[in-house]
This record gives sequence, C-alpha cells and structure tokens, in this order.
Amino acid sequence: MLLKPIERSLFDVRYTSGEMQIAAWSFDRNSLILADPSVLLGKYFAPLSYNWYTSGRKGGEAPEEGSDLWELYELYDKVKVEVDGKKRDEYMKQIIELHKKNLWIVGTVGAGPALMVVKNNFRNVPEGLIWDDPLRSPKNLRPEQFFFKTR
Repeated sequence: MLLKPIERSLFDVRYTSGEMQIAAWSFDRNSLILADPSVLLGKYFAPLSYNWYTSGRKGGEAPEEGSDLWELYELYDKVKVEVDGKKRDEYMKQIIELHKKNLWIVGTVGAGPALMVVKNNFRNVPEGLIWDDPLRSPKNLRPEQFFFKTR
C-alpha cells in the first residue's frame, strides 16, 4: 500500500463519491452510538450505500438485496422505532455481530485521550469524563458550574 495524505475537503469528496478503496480515520462519535450511528452504518466503509440509506433510499447505490449490508440497514430501521430498550440493544448487538463477521472497520487503537489542563484555582471541573461530539463536549462538563477560587 502506498500512503498518500490528502487535504480534508478532497478526502471528503473522494470518500463520499466512492473513489477511496481504503482510508484511515478515527472511530469517533462512538460514546453514544445512537446519537450518531454514521460510522457503524457505512459513512466511511460503504459511502454510496450509506448515502442511499440516509437519503430515504433515493440517492447513492443500494446494497445487494439480502446482503449483510442490506441486513444492517433493516436492523437499524428496527432500532430507530423500537421503544423497548432491551429489544433495541439486541438489534444493536446484531449490527455489531455483522461488523465482526465482515470486518468493515478494522480497529487499531481507541480514540486518543483529550487531555485538559486546569489551573489550580479553577474549580468544579469533573475528572474522567469522555470528550466526544455527540456528548456536546465540553457541555457535558457542565461549565456553568465552574468557578475561580480567589482565596
């Protein structure tokens, strides 16, 4: 494999049009999968099918009917309307099983830590929280509760 770093907007154009054969990207947005399931639904590994699915089956290219990718979208259709948390979790487990079977995403390491440096007199900053877009970081830190200790 020949590595060729490219500018971000060019990468976006190429992967959304299905021109990329392989790409490296962080597996972000996975702290709350249901808040942004795009990575699990093929945004990077099947962009044309992902476009088909997210456009209401109008754009992009449909996956082969009966394929595992087709089944993934059928399962996620059930996830979106299921009100019973246990049943919804079961559908999500089936989606994960499809990922394990097909290796659509090859993991290497987890998301890197987002280190924060806080001055000693800046208080009420919680420790150990996750930084991720669906959590609306840094809102999940509750910054309205921060304060400076003056004495």
